[in-house]
Amino acid sequence: MFLLVEDNVATHTNTTVDSIVSTTNLRAGMAVSGSGIPAGTYIVSVDSATAVTISQAATASASVTVTFTGDSA
Repeated sequence: MFLLVEDNVATHTNTTVDSIVSTTNLRAGMAVSGSGIPAGTYIVSVDSATAVTISQAATASASVTVTFTGDSA
């Protein structure tokens, strides 16, 4: 099981999460949790070295701590 906790990640009131230090070990299907991230959310796609698309829109635009869990890439 892989666990990555990222501080100061930017969420928006859409499905983009960016300002991630590195998406190298992230992959589609990993669970995503954190303030403003709805329960049951997961990564749909890894879009760049610093951004992912998630399955449900965040409820706020903010800089938050986000946790990614699952099998690493």
